[in-house]
Amino acid sequence: MAKIHVGKTRLSNRRLDAALAQCSPGDELLLHEGTHRLEAFSLNGVHLTGVGDPDQVVVEGRIDVLAETRIRGVTLRAPHFGNAIYLRSPDARVDLTGCTVHGDPAKRYPTIYGEGGTAVLAQTIVHSAPGVLALTLEQPGYVHAVDSSIHSLRLTGGRAVLSDLRTTSITGRQGARIESYDTLTLREVEGYYALSLSDESVCTIPDLSLPSGPAEALCVDSFLQVETVRASEDAGLLALVRGHTVVESGDGTVRTRDADAPPEPKVVQWPVAEAASFGTAIAPQINVGDTVQLEEGEYELPDDLRIAVHLVGAADPSRTVVRGNVAVMDGQDASLSRLTVAAPDDHNGVSNRSGGSLTLTDVIVTSTSETYPAIYLESGTTTLERCTVVALSDARVGITYVAGEARLTATGSSVGWLQVAEGGRAEMRDCASRQLWAGPGTTITSRGGHVVEHGASDQRHVIAEVGATLTAEELSTGSAYVEGYAADARLTIERLEGPSDGTIRIQTTGDPQVQAEGPTVVVEDLDQVALGRPSSDGAADEGDHGSRAAPPSEDPIGDIEALTGLTKVKDQIRKFTRMVRYNQLRAEQGKVGTPMVMHSLFLGNPGTGKTTVARLLGQALHQSGAIATDTFVEVTGRADLVGDTIGSSAKITTAVLESARGGVLFIDEAYSLHKPNNNEFAQEAVDTILTFMENHRDDIVVIFAGYGEQMQDFLGMNPGLRSRVTNRFDFEDYTPHEIAEIGYRALVDSDHTVDEELYRTVVAREYQRATDRSNGRWVRNFNQELVSVLAERVLASPDGTDISHIADADLHTLVGGSSQDKTERVHELLAELDAMEGLTPVKEWVRRLVNQVSVDRRRMQRDGTTSRPTYHTVFAGSPGTGKTTVARIVAELFHNLGILGTPTVKEVAPDQMVGQYIGQTEARTTKIVDEALGGVLFVDEAYDLLGSSHNDFGQKVIGTLLPRLENDRDKFVAIFAGYSDDMRRFLAANSGLASRVPGWIEFPDYSDEEVARIVVARLRRTWFFDEDHLERVARAAYAAAERRDNGRWARNFAERLEAEQNEYLATHDVPDAQLDHVPAHVIDALAPRTG
Repeated sequence: MAKIHVGKTRLSNRRLDAALAQCSPGDELLLHEGTHRLEAFSLNGVHLTGVGDPDQVVVEGRIDVLAETRIRGVTLRAPHFGNAIYLRSPDARVDLTGCTVHGDPAKRYPTIYGEGGTAVLAQTIVHSAPGVLALTLEQPGYVHAVDSSIHSLRLTGGRAVLSDLRTTSITGRQGARIESYDTLTLREVEGYYALSLSDESVCTIPDLSLPSGPAEALCVDSFLQVETVRASEDAGLLALVRGHTVVESGDGTVRTRDADAPPEPKVVQWPVAEAASFGTAIAPQINVGDTVQLEEGEYELPDDLRIAVHLVGAADPSRTVVRGNVAVMDGQDASLSRLTVAAPDDHNGVSNRSGGSLTLTDVIVTSTSETYPAIYLESGTTTLERCTVVALSDARVGITYVAGEARLTATGSSVGWLQVAEGGRAEMRDCASRQLWAGPGTTITSRGGHVVEHGASDQRHVIAEVGATLTAEELSTGSAYVEGYAADARLTIERLEGPSDGTIRIQTTGDPQVQAEGPTVVVEDLDQVALGRPSSDGAADEGDHGSRAAPPSEDPIGDIEALTGLTKVKDQIRKFTRMVRYNQLRAEQGKVGTPMVMHSLFLGNPGTGKTTVARLLGQALHQSGAIATDTFVEVTGRADLVGDTIGSSAKITTAVLESARGGVLFIDEAYSLHKPNNNEFAQEAVDTILTFMENHRDDIVVIFAGYGEQMQDFLGMNPGLRSRVTNRFDFEDYTPHEIAEIGYRALVDSDHTVDEELYRTVVAREYQRATDRSNGRWVRNFNQELVSVLAERVLASPDGTDISHIADADLHTLVGGSSQDKTERVHELLAELDAMEGLTPVKEWVRRLVNQVSVDRRRMQRDGTTSRPTYHTVFAGSPGTGKTTVARIVAELFHNLGILGTPTVKEVAPDQMVGQYIGQTEARTTKIVDEALGGVLFVDEAYDLLGSSHNDFGQKVIGTLLPRLENDRDKFVAIFAGYSDDMRRFLAANSGLASRVPGWIEFPDYSDEEVARIVVARLRRTWFFDEDHLERVARAAYAAAERRDNGRWARNFAERLEAEQNEYLATHDVPDAQLDHVPAHVIDALAPRTG
């Protein structure tokens, strides 16, 4: 047999491709030092031997092994998106001695891949990236490794004989047999099992070494035998077992546990040196029920952290400070002990929203926000023991908010501004608070002594709203003036004590049941002095009407009551105006009134009626005599008040203030006065407003309006703003049904007619799925577009068409078709899906999904406040199984079922979301999600986001996606696609992903017959041929194919056949009538070769 030198020698400089062209089976290629590059080449019994230093003899490219091949003393490097060695058949064999093999630089494909075959390794190292296999045989084969290192090994059937092997993981499935002799060394990689056995596989290990610490094995319907384990004292092997599994351990150091059982609780130390690294340093170590022990110092938590563990600080809670938001995980138990939670400016400090159980013991909670409660409880049970919610006396900072199905139990705690709303319940013993507020239909019970701490002079201390029950055994205070309020509620205070020279006043409205015992208690009925008229369901408001002039209302409070929605604002207006009237009555009797500031904050999203309510409130204040005129001046923050030179802002602002003197100045978008930079001229305007408000406090009412979050930065521009603007009115968003009401009334007021039921149904549905929910502005724009459709129809129709009646067809035209049209399109899409080859489980899943969506839509139409469920889903399966096609069908189904506003699919790959520098990843991901709103976001090969770069930008993509998946779940549907195992790893990489992406559907591989039918169906559109013959040929070709990538193979095969047909037509004299006929011999040209 010949020996052929390759590379630069004294006598020649032969290239590898030239040597391969002239060699025969049995020849040996002697590779000299250097890099020999070929994208791919085959070795059919030809051997490679390195000459010189093996590290300097490098072969780059994929080696396809067809027969027995020896490779010695060589370094092999796989190409991008390829294997280093590919065993093409069960007869292929590669013997590697003294070699180093490097894997796919793209970190996707196995380093050595075999469809069966044999791999023999001696003194050889096989590398791969974490999560990527180093050596895998996907059909029964044989591996023999001696004194070698294989990063990860997987056998599907077949047998492996290992001697002195070093690895990070071994996987055996489908009856694999793995036998280790001498020592097997396992260095576990975090997040992966060291051993994984399934499908009646067998693994025997006489001597197991665990140098990196404890390791885990997963055994499903398999047999594992380990004679001895060499590890540190607290380390060992834990075998998680499922099904019919047997684990034998000679020295008893292999522990077993049910794979489906929760892990045993443990204590994880969180050193202050890693205070900002919870996500990377602590989260990977913990399981549900674990305890995390913190040291003294300050810690940073990731955004929106949900826990099911116990966070325990040092002995003094003030010396262990956790900055961030802590929430309990869905339905789990969690606790905090001996620490301080410092809430961020834009979030709660502690929250329980998902039905879990949360216990706080010796915990301090601090907050700086009046917008976000320090503790927010929406469901589940929460217990406070010896806790303190730090609450300011002159601002509503430090709120404990209990709502929905939440239950709060507090003992020996100071709960700050306690607000119980929307069905919540609170029970306390020996506690303290700034305020007790029981909202409609709620319950507060206080046992033992309860201390009402000194609060703001203009805030009531005990409040029981309509239908509430507030009971206290003993209430005490050191404040000279304490005020309570009960409105058609049950208020019971068995003993109420205060200073002997103080006043405790309980004010009532409606028909309450009040029992308050104490020496200085006065009960006063406010209905005798109330301002305004009872609530009614009158005409609808169109939202925020801008600055258009309106004639004075005869009953402005009644007009506010008649507005659609705004329940909370109306309640706040009633309290505000009653206090105004109360002070007037005291003045009429010669008594000093309670100091009251009328400057206000109107907080809410656009289109919620802030301008309309402000104008009516001004008229009400004028009619009651609280202000001198009904002047109403509306300006827009920075645009109307800020100049571009020193002193100009003060001059402009003073002129505006003077024009509103005696009435109301409404400053819309007040938050625009604050910018992170370039605030100098705006600061001048704010300071001018503040001075004018102080010097002319009885001559003007200033109302600042804008979004709730941005207004906090504005309030921070001058320390005096918060104390001078103490009245806050919260304008909640309209529900879809309220939007429909507003729109319908607006059409009627503009002399149009429409089918009311149809209009309300269409508008509520469209608003429910709209991405731009701008409240009144949205429905105003909708009506304008609807009238435009009407106008187009009228102008295109003969004379006599009713120019005021909006026909049903006009509504259907605007929203893209009638319900019947959409239903028919749904049936067409389902028929299109049924016509696809195979995919039986996918088709069943889609039909169940359609049924679910139909029910969800009916519930949302019945109750506009019902939130839309989450439809985010994983499409799991191999390439070419129809995932993208089904995603497009699902998008159109969702659109026609009324869930999505558009049928569009935004398809992206992970690298389109990952940036190259800090901040770019978040911006790219946000932009992609924004572009997908209203439709479907389809992320293919989503698992590539895991460890996609050393800067961890892939994790930042996931971190950016998580809040959008939750907060915008009603605005788009996300579909993450990829291989099944990789997608399970993807979901497991972040605890928040699985809960936010609840859907999972497996796309099975196509059978040979199904692939063949796909080929026939694809070609049938443009060619005539013997379909049975083509199906037989395609089926045989796919059965013999090296890469079985399902539909992609079918497409490529069809394109190859078309190319073969075109070549035949170009080289033969074929009559025109036969140009689209494919003869049998052209089809046979693609048949697999045998023999």
